[in-house]
Amino acid sequence: MAENAAVAAASFENERQDGMAKASLFKFMQEVRAETQKVTWPTRREVAITTAMVFVMVAVAAVFFLVADQLIRVVVTLILGIGG
Repeated sequence: MAENAAVAAASFENERQDGMAKASLFKFMQEVRAETQKVTWPTRREVAITTAMVFVMVAVAAVFFLVADQLIRVVVTLILGIGG
C-alpha cells in the first residue's frame, strides 16, 4: 500500500511540476478513498487479541524493570555503603 501511495504522490508531483495541475483536491480524496477500500482491515477479534498482547507485554516489561531497578539499587547501596 505504501508503494502505491508513493507512486500516487510522485504522479501528483509530476503533474504539478509539468504545469498541468489537473489533479484537484477532490480527485486526490477519491484516490485516497479507493486505496483505503483495498486495505485488508483487521477483524474485531484480531484487534482484541493484539491489544491484550500489548497490555501483557507492558505488564511484563514493567515487572522486569521494577526488579532490575531494585537489584541495581541494592548493589549500589552495598558498594557505596549508604543507607544502613
